[in-house]
Amino acid sequence: DSKISSPNINLDNVSSKPSWVAKKIQNELSKEKFLKPSKFSDEKNPSNCTSLFTKDGKSFKRGNLIHHLLETLPNLKPNKWDELMSKYLALPIHQLNSFDQNTIAKDVLRVMKSKEYGNLFGPKAMAEVPLIGKIGGHVMTGRIDRLEVTKDQINFIDYKTNRAPPKEIHNIPTSYLNQMAIYRALLKKIYPNREVNCIIGWTEIAKLMNIPIELLDRHTP
Repeated sequence: DSKISSPNINLDNVSSKPSWVAKKIQNELSKEKFLKPSKFSDEKNPSNCTSLFTKDGKSFKRGNLIHHLLETLPNLKPNKWDELMSKYLALPIHQLNSFDQNTIAKDVLRVMKSKEYGNLFGPKAMAEVPLIGKIGGHVMTGRIDRLEVTKDQINFIDYKTNRAPPKEIHNIPTSYLNQMAIYRALLKKIYPNREVNCIIGWTEIAKLMNIPIELLDRHTP
């Protein structure tokens, strides 16, 4: 039987090597400056959104619990939400009385079952969606908490847990508006012919706030 053996080629012995052989491979991305939208801010005074680190930590703890429930419950069957949430909130580690447990549960369900935003917590929505793209001369990387894609529009939520929510949209810190505007710009590159709706989820009070397009336009880099 005959067989064909592969030749052992040594480029060092080749008299006329291609010019690219001696060139060092360059990673184009290594030249870029990566930025996270959450850090992209020219804000000098963010005091209009105060910290939730109160003396007893109650507001901060409440925000964390609501954030966790809004993240995990959509992965479960809706008919199990009430039961599983009740068991979770009743765990001794949370140190919640029955009133606080019931209040948190009602607030979470109010958001997740709302007519306006309920689909963002449905089976067709996506969670923890990574984004990367070039905006304003910078490579931006980020992660969206909840994303819904339809044939006409894109809806997304970004949760804010460690800050007290402003009462009015015009009091939202510049840093948050910059971040949302960048997410919107990145999504419009992916879905150029669809409307992108940006929603901030203030977990401490379980409130979703839709940011007007004209406001986001003023903060797009």
